[in-house]
Amino acid sequence: MTSFIFYFSFLSQSALAAEFFEGQGFYLGDLHAHTGVSGDGGSSDLEDTCTNDCAALADVKQTALDNGLDFMTLSEHVNGNQVTTNELYAYALEAILDSNDVENGFITLPGAEVWFGVEGGADGHKTLLMFGSNDELSDLEMEDLQHEGGETADISSCEAIWEYAKELSSAWGPALLIPHHPGLSSGMGTKWECHNSPEAQKYSPAVETYSEHGNSMDTHTNYDVVWNGTNHEGTVSHALDPEDGEGLRIGYVGGTDSHDTRPGGVCATDGEYTHHPYGGGLTVAVLDEDEEFTRSAIYSAISERRTYVTSGPLMPAVVEYNSGGVYLGGMGEEVGMPEGQDLDVEVRVPAEWSEYVTSVQLRGNGFEFQMQAMGEGVFVITVNEHDLPDYVYPMIVLDGEAWYEGVDCDDGGDDLEQRIWLSPTWLDGVAADLDSDGYTFEDGDCADDDPSVSPGAAEVCYGNIDADCDGLIGPRDPDCANLEQPWNDRETIGNDGEGSSSSSDFIEDQEIGEPNWIEESGPQSSPRGCSTINAATSFLPALLGLGLIGLRRREDTV
Repeated sequence: MTSFIFYFSFLSQSALAAEFFEGQGFYLGDLHAHTGVSGDGGSSDLEDTCTNDCAALADVKQTALDNGLDFMTLSEHVNGNQVTTNELYAYALEAILDSNDVENGFITLPGAEVWFGVEGGADGHKTLLMFGSNDELSDLEMEDLQHEGGETADISSCEAIWEYAKELSSAWGPALLIPHHPGLSSGMGTKWECHNSPEAQKYSPAVETYSEHGNSMDTHTNYDVVWNGTNHEGTVSHALDPEDGEGLRIGYVGGTDSHDTRPGGVCATDGEYTHHPYGGGLTVAVLDEDEEFTRSAIYSAISERRTYVTSGPLMPAVVEYNSGGVYLGGMGEEVGMPEGQDLDVEVRVPAEWSEYVTSVQLRGNGFEFQMQAMGEGVFVITVNEHDLPDYVYPMIVLDGEAWYEGVDCDDGGDDLEQRIWLSPTWLDGVAADLDSDGYTFEDGDCADDDPSVSPGAAEVCYGNIDADCDGLIGPRDPDCANLEQPWNDRETIGNDGEGSSSSSDFIEDQEIGEPNWIEESGPQSSPRGCSTINAATSFLPALLGLGLIGLRRREDTV
């Protein structure tokens, strides 16, 4: 059974978590974990650091592998109240660099937890992620990461935060600053006003939505509420909301924030920081299946919002957004939403794992709808044009008890439920010309996915195609009235055998009262949005049986 397979891979010392589905690879990582190097962390092999239950820093890679991770970050404090020492940070950095193993598919990201105290209100804590090579980062020291050259968290302005990120990237290779536990009510939350510049979008393209502190999505969440109270202006929903918030366009990531040297340990609460009530979250990075798994690949996935958050389970998930039969985009993208059109959404997970899914919801600003199951692993919804929000994202709810069957998984939250949050997609209203033929839906293009069909195209006079979008096809279109063979040159039911048309070539649909042309080979599919397929085609057998229509048999010739 699937649960047994997952249990084996979860505990195996050599198995990595990556799953592959629909041409993509799904990699599991912990972007925020502490060891005894941090002033508030503990490691069993670092003297006087562990007061409760901790793992060893020397074994941190194996611990991550045992927890099923493909990548991890050790985010030790480098300023503020719980700052470490230069010597200990160097020790942790060495462990991270030595653990990076591209050949065997395990990636480590050097980093830190950095506190920013902006005048007029703190901007909170951020996870620093560094993506340079081992050679570039080997000489890195803790003081290089202290934005004011010391332990202070104070920084002069919001602009100074992004200048700091720029300088780090220039000196040590690409770097990102990810808001950490943004919804906390204390000064550790995020001041989103600092994030609305182009520089901020570049260096902070994602937000940690879930950790052992709880769920920072919004203040009215009913799932793993932030333990010390939620600050609405620091929540993810406030950051995204274009009307009452900042209107930012950022993806979702997660981390455990464990302080016991157990990256990826979501099936237990923190062994050192015992007042944190939850096991924490993890990040899923989505890559093309033939893309090499490296630091650079993870950097691109985060920057391009090709990530999502899980409270623990690694379940591959794909979302597609369509309108009028035209594919608009997927997770994390900014798509042109044709004005006056409905939105069709489809979420897919592996069919063999669909038994664990209890519900899929589509969410956005002021928006929450239940998606419908359509076969194993497929969930769909059509959103009316009048209900469209500014952004949407799917949330997948799993039966945690079934998923972790056979595994002792006490994550401190609601153990009967696990969740996955896909990064948002933004719906930018456009008078779309999706096929670049010069006509939009508003202009009357009845098939904006087909450049050969538009109000400016010539009628083709054959098949079930309304090429000029005037609502008429074949011999009913005046553009085809003077042609000797207005429909096509193939034989039709009722043809007199000479290949020419006559009134007997039509079948009278007595219910509809419209003459309809039926081809022997059956109707051809038409572009969505064109009125082409007649009722007699679909219901021909039934109409014949009722005696409502008749066909003149064509005599075979020898």
